[in-house]
Amino acid sequence: MVAAVSDYKPTFPQNGKLKKSMLGETWTLELTQTPDILSSINKDGIRTVAFKAEMDEAHGLENAKALLDAKEVDAVCYNLLSGSDSFGTDSNEIEFITPDHITPLGKADKLTLASKILDEARKLADD
Repeated sequence: MVAAVSDYKPTFPQNGKLKKSMLGETWTLELTQTPDILSSINKDGIRTVAFKAEMDEAHGLENAKALLDAKEVDAVCYNLLSGSDSFGTDSNEIEFITPDHITPLGKADKLTLASKILDEARKLADD
């Protein structure tokens, strides 16, 4: 199972296009936090890998490591972003974190990294 969901959703979703003439000079979008799927699922008998993108170079790695316990996962794929322009790029740099190891997967295109992540996840299944 894979889920990439937003942390927030519109509190009052709208259907269709909202016209500027209807909204006026300013418009406030109210958001509500979404449920944390990874924390809420039953993980008995399955291996789970969380993904953590961080822009905080000083604390990002520790934040990623903390997910192991906080979300009760087997591993975390950690991606340190260099800034907001790092989102949506064709390549990433991932570190695969388990309770015992940090394995740098290097910087590569997303398909190559996906293959490397699967290789590491297979190792978890063998444990």
